[in-house]
Amino acid sequence: MKTFNRVCIKDYSIVDQEGNTATVEKGKKYLTSNVNSDGEVKVFSKFWVFFPFELFTVGEIFTDGTFSFKKVVPTCFSMPKNTGN
Repeated sequence: MKTFNRVCIKDYSIVDQEGNTATVEKGKKYLTSNVNSDGEVKVFSKFWVFFPFELFTVGEIFTDGTFSFKKVVPTCFSMPKNTGN
């Protein structure tokens, strides 16, 4: 997943159906997702909440979405020898 560090340009709050409030504050930097087809970014904080992209700067890439998995074989351990028991 590609993520971005973006600065909020306007104070904004969202209240869900249960009364929980998620807020972004002008001038603070947030870790967000890429922009989705609805023009929103997911802000990764205490809760993962979608906010309108227009509330944020374009931002800088934090993770580019490419991952490299390497098979690692530990060299400090050896298999126990079969003692025939």
